[in-house]
Amino acid sequence: MTSAPAEGHDLPPLLRDLFPTRWVAGRAGDVLQRVQHVLDTEIAPTAAQRDRTGGYPHQAIAALKRTGVLALALPRAWGGMGISQELSLELMLRMAVADPAVAQIYKVHDDLVREIFVYSPPDLRGPLARRIVDEHVILGMAVAENGRTADSFLQTLARPDPAGGGYLVSGRKIYATGASGADLVAISSFNRYGQARAATCVRACGWIWSRVMRRASSFIMTGTGWASARRIQAP
Repeated sequence: MTSAPAEGHDLPPLLRDLFPTRWVAGRAGDVLQRVQHVLDTEIAPTAAQRDRTGGYPHQAIAALKRTGVLALALPRAWGGMGISQELSLELMLRMAVADPAVAQIYKVHDDLVREIFVYSPPDLRGPLARRIVDEHVILGMAVAENGRTADSFLQTLARPDPAGGGYLVSGRKIYATGASGADLVAISSFNRYGQARAATCVRACGWIWSRVMRRASSFIMTGTGWASARRIQAP
């Protein structure tokens, strides 16, 4: 009696023989095959045009969303595919070959998914996982702040919401990569005692104002800029 062949797909070689053909089993293999197809047929052929015109690559990200790629790094316990960090890094390289800006935007999402499901409150993880899996939401980042040293992060404050439940967050961020086109933005903050609150996701549309930096095309292409929050609600 023979067993059924394992589901999955071969990823094609990358950078000649630096990354040879690789078998990826299961749902992750199916998704990665779709991603490679989109990279080859939709994103790479239009990368030069996006480079000339500038702006957040909305169409490219929308094409990637349809592949299911945003759930690859999500832990299996929450409905994702839980791929390894090593495989994620190869995926980012494949994206970068097609369009470096798209790769940087995806990297922010991948990194945040891995982090948030470690430190976030348990009651946040379920709803966030469902949105990533079912709605294909992409995460942007608003963490860095302007200051003389890397640990000058006391400018964004979270105060208890007097209406009850959650916090009101106010502050200003720099280098908010991917925020201008993200569905949700992870924003870090401090309370009035200087104690850090882990980055929590808030709805981007209408709540986060982002101004794209115009001095370098790489900032324009990744939606990197300043983000200001004024009494936005956060869990």
